[in-house]
Amino acid sequence: LASSMPVRAPTDFDANNATPGTRIDIFAPPGKLGVVLDVPPEGGTAYVKSFNDTCPIKDQIRQGDKIIAIDDEDVSKKEAVDISMVLARKSNQIERKITVL
Repeated sequence: LASSMPVRAPTDFDANNATPGTRIDIFAPPGKLGVVLDVPPEGGTAYVKSFNDTCPIKDQIRQGDKIIAIDDEDVSKKEAVDISMVLARKSNQIERKITVL
């Protein structure tokens, strides 16, 4: 069984190698996350612009993190609003795996 607590852990084998550009899995609980996403003006991967103080994953997610997958579904080419819709659609799940760079 997966942990009910959010976890920020590198998906590669070296857990000490959590440098920028490392794939990180964050396990989010059910409900709203309070995360604001945006896409760079020149296009590209949606990123975390900000998050609320009540965000349940605020200790795991960082401003600037690029959202590349949700529950192993590639969202790296989706608009920020589309990613928010995916997260909202899955908000009743026991947990959501959010993969960031």
